[in-house]
Amino acid sequence: MSARRLRVGAVLGLVSLCALGKPARADDKQVCIEAHAQAQRLRHGGKLLEAREQLATCGRSACPGVVSQDCTTWMNEVDAEVPGVVIAAHDEHGNDVVAVRVLVDGQVVATRLQGRPIEVDPGEHRFRYELDDGRAIEVPLVIIASEKARPLRVDFPPPRAVRAASVVDGPAPAHGRGIPALGWALGAVGVVGLGVFAGVGLDGYARETHLSNTCVHSCNPSDVSSIETQYHVADVALGAGVLALGAATWITLAHVFAKAGPATAATGTLHFEAVPLPHGGAATVGARF
Repeated sequence: MSARRLRVGAVLGLVSLCALGKPARADDKQVCIEAHAQAQRLRHGGKLLEAREQLATCGRSACPGVVSQDCTTWMNEVDAEVPGVVIAAHDEHGNDVVAVRVLVDGQVVATRLQGRPIEVDPGEHRFRYELDDGRAIEVPLVIIASEKARPLRVDFPPPRAVRAASVVDGPAPAHGRGIPALGWALGAVGVVGLGVFAGVGLDGYARETHLSNTCVHSCNPSDVSSIETQYHVADVALGAGVLALGAATWITLAHVFAKAGPATAATGTLHFEAVPLPHGGAATVGARF
C-alpha cells in the first residue's frame, strides 16, 4: 500500500511540474519571438548594439529552431557591421594621457583609455573627451559601418590657469610688435611708386639724351611733349611713393611705441614732414627717445 502511494505521488508530482513548466515555456517562446522582431527593427534603424542584445536573446537554444537559427545568422552579420574607434589622447607636451572620460551623445562609453576599440553605432555622433582637471574637447564625427578600429587622436590644450598666467605675468609675445597690415600696404605702395619713378624717369632721361644728340632744336614737338609727360608721371610717382613710405614708417613706429608701454610712449617723440618739390618731393621721418 505504501509503495503504491509513493508511485501515485511521484506521478502527481511530475504532472504538477509539467503543468508549471508549460506557462514558462510559453513565456520563453513569446520572449524569443518578440526579440526576433525587435532585433530586425533595431538593425534597420542603425541601432546595431541594441540589436545585438536582442539577437543574443532570440538566438538561445531554448527558442524555437527557426527563430534561433535566424538570430544566430543575423548575430554574425551584425558583429561584422558594428564599427569601433581607438582613441589616443595627448597633453600639451605630446605625452600620452589615459585618464580620459569618453562620452558619445552624452552617454559614458569609457572612463579610461586602454588602446582597444570602443564599439559604437554607425552614423553621426558627438564625441566628448574630459580630463579630471576640467579640460574637455567635443567634436562631431560620422562613424562608418564595419570600420572596426578607426583611430581618433585627441590633443588637449594647456590648462586655463597656465595660459592665463602666461598672458598676465609673462613677456609680451614677439608678434605683438609686428608691423600692422596698413603699414605693410603703404610700404608696398611706396616701393611701387619709387619703382615707377625710377623706370619712367630713366626712360624719359634716355629719350631726352637721344633727342639732344640727334635733332637738338629741330626735334618733333610730339616727342618732346611725350618726354615731358613721362617726367610728370615720374614726379607724381616719386611724391606718392615718398608719402606712402613716410606714412608706413609713421604707423609702424607708432605701433611699436604703443606696444612698448606707457613709459616708452611718454619719453619718445615721433615726427614726419613731407615737402613738395618742382620735380618730385621729399619727406623726413624722425624719432627721439
